[in-house]
Amino acid sequence: MTNPAYKAALLFSVALLLGVRAWAESPAEDSAAHDAGHIRIHGHWVVEVQNPDGSVSTRREFDNSYHGDDVMALFLAGYVAPADLSITFKSASNGAGSLCAGGSGNVCVIVTSLAGGQGGTGEPWNCPSEPQYCYSGLNISLTPGAGGSGSAAMVLSAHITAALSGTFDTVDTDTFYCSQGGTDGASTPIAPSTISSKDCFDGDYDGWFYWSDFTSTTLTSAVSVTAGQVLLFQVTLSFS
Repeated sequence: MTNPAYKAALLFSVALLLGVRAWAESPAEDSAAHDAGHIRIHGHWVVEVQNPDGSVSTRREFDNSYHGDDVMALFLAGYVAPADLSITFKSASNGAGSLCAGGSGNVCVIVTSLAGGQGGTGEPWNCPSEPQYCYSGLNISLTPGAGGSGSAAMVLSAHITAALSGTFDTVDTDTFYCSQGGTDGASTPIAPSTISSKDCFDGDYDGWFYWSDFTSTTLTSAVSVTAGQVLLFQVTLSFS
């Protein structure tokens, strides 16, 4: 069975090759983008902080921007093998009171699994020695298209309990990948007999391992979290 991260990477790759335009647009701008022959990524986030009794402390809903650079082209051209996806959050300033200051890259990360060898728990995250900044339970699903055929959107969601107190104002989706060499894998196509998406995803490959932002947003005001509160993330990525 193809793992969800690999299917997601293929969706991303096709979108980029066809000419991605990935920022929040008005209806008029959206029409202009279609007229110009571009494909848009619609990225919609919901972030919610809940108290232990289930009441909502904070809710944010917003769109995001594409920050993936050339990684989707590398996927589609066969230069790299995709692995984990993740949601990360941090403070842009990383000053006093920042929730994730002190972790690797001053970032908190949510991956599908924290099992030993999982790609996303290696570089750049140091989850084994910094568990307070790492969370498992990321769920990746594909939403059926019209009539139940194909896939209309991809949804990344997570439900975690904050281990620390503090604030964050920047959220990302990230993708991890493996290559056989070169700067970010751009110079050497992979050999499927040497490296597969499963090898990379399972952390069974000893070659080059990279990560890249896919979408990123810095909010106008920080989200405040107290240890023990529940953080809900839902990111819906669709294409048109």
